[in-house]
Amino acid sequence: MRDPQGRKAMSSFFEFIRRQWFLVALVLAVSVGLLASRPLITYAEAGWLRTLLVMVVMFIMSLPMKLQQFVQAVRRPQAAGLAILMNYLAMPVIAWPLSWIYTAETGDGILVAAVTPCTLASAAVWTRRAGGDDATALLVTVATNAACFAAAPFWLWLMLDQGVATIDGWEMAARLALLVLVPLGLAQGLRVLRPIASWGTQHKKQLGIFAQIGILMMVTLGAAKLGPQLQGSLSSKIGEWILMTMGVLGLHLVVLMLGWAFSGGLGLARGQRIAVAIAGSQKTLMVGLLLAIDLGVSILPMVTFHLGQLFVDTLIADRWARQGASVEK
Repeated sequence: MRDPQGRKAMSSFFEFIRRQWFLVALVLAVSVGLLASRPLITYAEAGWLRTLLVMVVMFIMSLPMKLQQFVQAVRRPQAAGLAILMNYLAMPVIAWPLSWIYTAETGDGILVAAVTPCTLASAAVWTRRAGGDDATALLVTVATNAACFAAAPFWLWLMLDQGVATIDGWEMAARLALLVLVPLGLAQGLRVLRPIASWGTQHKKQLGIFAQIGILMMVTLGAAKLGPQLQGSLSSKIGEWILMTMGVLGLHLVVLMLGWAFSGGLGLARGQRIAVAIAGSQKTLMVGLLLAIDLGVSILPMVTFHLGQLFVDTLIADRWARQGASVEK
């Protein structure tokens, strides 16, 4: 006799995997990179491969974006401007003293996470999920990614211990411009051609999956490079990892709540407040991983920050969506 409870549990399990496949795959990517660090280290140290991955992912994620979506948000720039300040001013300022309680490698990894731009992958999606103004979130993602070639080198030059990494601001700025502005510009330039624009819009979901596969490849390479540093020191680092997880999740939540509070103080509409809170506190994994690997600092704060923001913001977005639905009734 078949067990209906067992079938229900199995069905729920597969449904969870289907909905959260990227989070499961992200954990697996980190595990594979750490466990297979020796055979993968050659690829992990290939700078051209990391650069290619970032450019391809940025292009894929930018292709479905409609330029017209930004017009409405540009006409009301207060929300986007506040979110940019949260992302590029509040986050680094709060992260700087926070990093002092950790080892240099972990603390510098937290600083790298704090100075990366808003994620192209999830900010608008989570804002829409919460019932917010996704056009504002899209404007924030583009603005912060376009400005990261200047903002990230400045903050890293200011905050990082020069004994850990000597930062050439101009070189980093030029590289980030290549990695971010060129793919963004190329994607939007191609959208001038109607068939490409239509194809990109229609295949947004599929392109997003390919972009996430690129992110998983980048995570695997980053974990492989980190693997040799962790050999023989796993037990001694567990406590620090727990403390680091609490730190990056707290950093994200503090900035999210500050964005919500300040936007309310400015009298912004509820949808814009949601966009400020989410887009102002989320960070992109791709650029953060690239910077962490290049600077030789731990990738775990960036990976943990990204995983944490997806889990936490899902809960918050669903709560805001329910509150919005009850208000409409």
